[in-house]
Amino acid sequence: MLGAIFEGGGTFSSKGILTNVYVTVKVLYVTTYQGDNYRFREYLIDFDIDEKMQEIDNLLTN
Repeated sequence: MLGAIFEGGGTFSSKGILTNVYVTVKVLYVTTYQGDNYRFREYLIDFDIDEKMQEIDNLLTN
């Protein structure tokens, strides 16, 4: 299984009140045939998730 998902969440204001602001983060989530799961968040990695998905898709379909 290979997919890109988006994670989001609220933020707290300086007075401790949860606001309706959401941060969208692109995530590459990979599940291997062995059942291992890997999650790559775009702000923690040094590659483009869309390009990596295309590269993996090309390797698996050729």
